[in-house]
Amino acid sequence: MENVLVRVPGKLYIAGEYAILTKARSAILVAVDRYLELDIQTSSEGVFESDKGFLVFDLDLHFVGDDLSLVKQAIIYGYKFIDYHKVERKLVSIKALSELDHKDGRKYGLGSSAAIMAGILKGLILIHGLEIDNLELFKLVSLAQKEISASSSGGDIASIINGGYIFYQRYDVEWFLNTDLSIQSIYEPWPKLKIEPIKVDLHQLIVGWTGVSQSSETFIEQFNTFTANNPLYTLLYANKSYMYIRKLKEALMKRDTKNIYKYIVKVQNLLEKLTKKTGIPIVSKAFVDMIKIGKKYKTPIKVSGAGFGDCGIGILPLNKTSTKTLIQNEWNEIGITPIELKVSKGGIHAIKKER
Repeated sequence: MENVLVRVPGKLYIAGEYAILTKARSAILVAVDRYLELDIQTSSEGVFESDKGFLVFDLDLHFVGDDLSLVKQAIIYGYKFIDYHKVERKLVSIKALSELDHKDGRKYGLGSSAAIMAGILKGLILIHGLEIDNLELFKLVSLAQKEISASSSGGDIASIINGGYIFYQRYDVEWFLNTDLSIQSIYEPWPKLKIEPIKVDLHQLIVGWTGVSQSSETFIEQFNTFTANNPLYTLLYANKSYMYIRKLKEALMKRDTKNIYKYIVKVQNLLEKLTKKTGIPIVSKAFVDMIKIGKKYKTPIKVSGAGFGDCGIGILPLNKTSTKTLIQNEWNEIGITPIELKVSKGGIHAIKKER
């Protein structure tokens, strides 16, 4: 019996969660130390088991069980990759244990969808004796996710696979959606795609959870409708976002706290204007209160992700732990749950064991 253990970190957006969907095509994300763990073993039966549901499947890819479309597509694309490399398929059992959601099932917004797909694909490939690098895995997960939804930007996938802070520039969306991409395409350049690490070693994260889970897809659909009907405003938003995200990238690389703060404020202000302009409740009252407390202690906080619910995030120097504690205490008083998160530097990790 062969056994592969896969560990996948969570992710949070630092900037660009909506800009990534426009001509700006760019974002900054950070991988965090909450994990999805997968135990994958060769087996006489194809089984997937997690607290989200249960599936059984065979080597002809017939599935019976709960409606777990992400899991199904990851398994299907894993075997497509295996077939492409002319390796005989093996049945596997997959057990998933996640820290990416609250114990009652509510999501923190840490990228659990991307994590489950990346983890299954990585594990299936490794257990068949094959290899895949981070860029190839990013492309393979993107192809699998495309079968379910065209709305994914790929930022979460890039973050959890690569780890640490990254600057992400999205691939050409029209090309991606309108081209019939095979497994071979993961070994070829994708137009406009960039994934670049950003070294950040003198700053720490501060994260607060609103207690509300929000479906990113709902807001993304509303945003895409708005942008289609408001091209001039969208162009303005894209151009400003493009400039601020690059300035924030520079500040992070230079360890320039003053400009890190400056451009976190600027990208948050863009989100607040976007809320007013679109009517999409990105910046809910919970975020307004969270940001106000951060401002009191001269620490900019911004929405991370689709907004309304999920998490708010800030970056502050390592020597500002007392400030961090004061903010967290006041968040607790208004019902915001501080989450202690550190940067996960390694990204997805898998090891193969013989039993």
